[in-house]
Amino acid sequence: IEIKSLLGTRERQEKLKADLQKLDPHLKLLQKSKRLNHYFVGGNMPALFEAFKDRILLEKLESFRQITHNFEEKNCSIRSKSVNGKISLVIKAAVGEGNSVHGTARLEFDSPVRDMTLEELDQAILDCGFRYQAKWSQERAEYKCNDMVVTLDFSPGYGYMAEFEIVASDESSIPAYREKLREAMRELGAEEADPERLERMFAYYNTHWEEYYGTQKTFVID
Repeated sequence: IEIKSLLGTRERQEKLKADLQKLDPHLKLLQKSKRLNHYFVGGNMPALFEAFKDRILLEKLESFRQITHNFEEKNCSIRSKSVNGKISLVIKAAVGEGNSVHGTARLEFDSPVRDMTLEELDQAILDCGFRYQAKWSQERAEYKCNDMVVTLDFSPGYGYMAEFEIVASDESSIPAYREKLREAMRELGAEEADPERLERMFAYYNTHWEEYYGTQKTFVID
């Protein structure tokens, strides 16, 4: 379960980090990373399974099978990802309200891919009939705050953001966990991003991504 907050400035992000420390004196930095995320649309989900079934982690195989055979491409977000140079295939599928990109509840598959560069991974996805939607770059710091994971991001286009996340083991717990995240955000003074505004931002970025990818440039979409 993930909820995003648009922060706007580095100063507001630094204040949120300080407030997280007050909320949890044992706040722990999990990872700092530089990320590339390439989004794809169209294509054939079962073909994706066949292309990568022998390259992903064995323990991820069944979840990979389930998400590629039980969800249609239009309900999924298919991505290649590089985190500090480590290459992964990512698929997110919407569960309940929202969509696979900005929904607050999503089923997620994420596995390293053996013996492939990011360019080779992209080409294998394209060979399954997919096409690029957009390429994103991002700087991220992930923190463990009580039972949440909070990420503080800078993404070209979007600017400074935060994302609050709890992993739910079953669908019935989603409403309670979602409200728990919102309660923590209210305590921290972090405003939940309007999903419709996020959709407008996403659409704008997808049209203009070549202008922003890998830069420090941002835009404002109300």
